[in-house]
Amino acid sequence: MAKSSHELLAESLERVQASAFRGLIVASSDLSSTDRSRLVEAGWLTEITRGYYLLNQPSGEKDQLTMVYVQGYWPFLELYLSKTEKAPYCLNPQASLDLHTGHETPPKQLIILSQGTSTRQLVLPDERRVLIYPDAKRFPAETVLQRGLRVMTLPITLARLKPADFLPERDKIVTALRMVHVQDLAQALLVERNMEAASRLIGAYDQMGWTKEAAEIRDTLGAAGFKAKAQEPFPSPPARIPYTRVVSPYAERIRVMWRGMRGAVEAEFAGFTGDPAVSETDYLRRVDEGYVNDAYHSLSIEGYQVTPDLIARIRDGKWNPDNPEDQKQIDAMAAKGYLEAFKSVKESIRALFAGKPAGVVLQEDLGRWYRALFSPSVDAGLLAPSDLAGFRRRTVIIRGSMHTPPSYEAVPDGMEAFFAAAHEEENPAVRAVLGHFIFTFIHPYVDGNGRLGRFIMNAMFASARMPWTIIRTETRGAYMAALEEASVRGDIAPFARFVRRNIG
Repeated sequence: MAKSSHELLAESLERVQASAFRGLIVASSDLSSTDRSRLVEAGWLTEITRGYYLLNQPSGEKDQLTMVYVQGYWPFLELYLSKTEKAPYCLNPQASLDLHTGHETPPKQLIILSQGTSTRQLVLPDERRVLIYPDAKRFPAETVLQRGLRVMTLPITLARLKPADFLPERDKIVTALRMVHVQDLAQALLVERNMEAASRLIGAYDQMGWTKEAAEIRDTLGAAGFKAKAQEPFPSPPARIPYTRVVSPYAERIRVMWRGMRGAVEAEFAGFTGDPAVSETDYLRRVDEGYVNDAYHSLSIEGYQVTPDLIARIRDGKWNPDNPEDQKQIDAMAAKGYLEAFKSVKESIRALFAGKPAGVVLQEDLGRWYRALFSPSVDAGLLAPSDLAGFRRRTVIIRGSMHTPPSYEAVPDGMEAFFAAAHEEENPAVRAVLGHFIFTFIHPYVDGNGRLGRFIMNAMFASARMPWTIIRTETRGAYMAALEEASVRGDIAPFARFVRRNIG
């Protein structure tokens, strides 16, 4: 019997998924013409540039496809250059700085230096451009790998930054200066013979209060016969913190983000306090009274088709897993998991009322909330038991967002810095708002990050007896837009304002 079109499509999809680079990018050379035409026609493959395709779930939404392109940018570039660029290449200083410091949002235009002889330009579907041009004279003597791509070493990267880079890239440069060995930076400046760059970098160390490091570069250059006078490169000086070497750029990125955003949140919540007289019993009673409403809105925001009736039936023990109509509903599993996680969060709130530090509760209990959220799906066979253990181990794409979450290798370091920042934070409103935002920014799990982010926010509010806050599904557009503004453009104020207006 001849196979149906659905069977043939499924077989093609299985073969392509097995060969897709990083699970996202497919080269024509790795495809049969039959599989390619079948999957292109069905919308599973979309051309990025000639000979390269993005593997994505069919969608008629142009904006959604652009977002997937953005998150497949670096894997595409890695595969494309490995197959087409036979001569040595490296990314320009600005892109090298991004990848060294763990910033992976693709630039609108990327310049790649090559030791080849031809100039090429790629125009990608989302209007990003990649220019590859020969420049053997300026090609660095040494390159290193970041995200599978050849970049300049960090010392050479810093030595080649332009004055205009110091305003928009301030936090990245501060992180990079804490990552680099001072003597390696001095050596790069001597190799480049760029005393203007040396003056800017010495001035950057001085602006941050790291006078010992500034003097070491100045003295090293002086011993080699060069003079560099400090010039302040940052129009807006960064916060002065003690100089310590950064081991993980991912952890430092989270620390810098928390420090940089907390002031805007603090300003938005100025004068707002909880009710110190409320008892644990009364607080949890109010939380329980709002449960059905909270679960309905939190699950609906994530796209689950749930009803208040379904939530109530699960809470009251009237949902029957043996009923085919209930068993087949993934939505029901999500609702049941939400109830189990909600119960777990209430246990954490009891610990907070007993005086346990909020940061400690968050670090110790988050994994338990996550396991409670998805245990029903494991019990029903919808997820493997191993899915309950640890952080994600693959790339994720956030539907509806231009934000590229950190690579899965970066998640443990990022979460360690996240927990440390939450523990050190003294303002409960800052801890709640940034706890939600930065957790979802890291996106440490394959699924459930939004629901857990809202649980984090409310548990941290509870630590100061502030009201449990429901983000309603009718405000989803404003909610997601505020998160996007913080994730992509680094402006936390709209999100802080949104949360403040939705409290109570």
